[in-house]
Order: sequence, then C-alpha cells, then structure tokens
Amino acid sequence: MAKEKTERTAYSFRFVKDSQTVAWLNAQENRTVSLDLLIKMAANKYGNVDLPTLLAKWAMEHEGSDAESEKKK
Repeated sequence: MAKEKTERTAYSFRFVKDSQTVAWLNAQENRTVSLDLLIKMAANKYGNVDLPTLLAKWAMEHEGSDAESEKKK
C-alpha cells in the first residue's frame, strides 16, 4: 500500500547572522521538527495567539513589579 502524502506549507525566515536564534537553529539536528515542537509547546501553553502581542500585554501588566520586589528587600 502506498504511503499517503501529507500536504505541506513552506515558510522562509530571515534572522541576524550572529543572533541567538541562528545559534539555536544551527544546534538542531532537524530544524523542521525542532521548530514544529517549539511552536506546539508555545501553542499549548499560550494558545494560538500572536506571541509579541501577548508578551507586550504581560509586560504592561507587570510593569514595575521588579522595582516593587526590590523595595521590599
């Protein structure tokens, strides 16, 4: 029996050459599998949302929390 073909989508990304992102990607044995797993982990934790928007909202809600914890010391 022939193996069923899965429809795939291709994406292309550009990153700064000496960035942490490129270093991480270069450390992966299989970049496609690693990115797929990383995205699934983020989606399971945060949902299918725009991550920069989510992080910006979180930062605004927690603005000054480091300063407040420093005052308590």
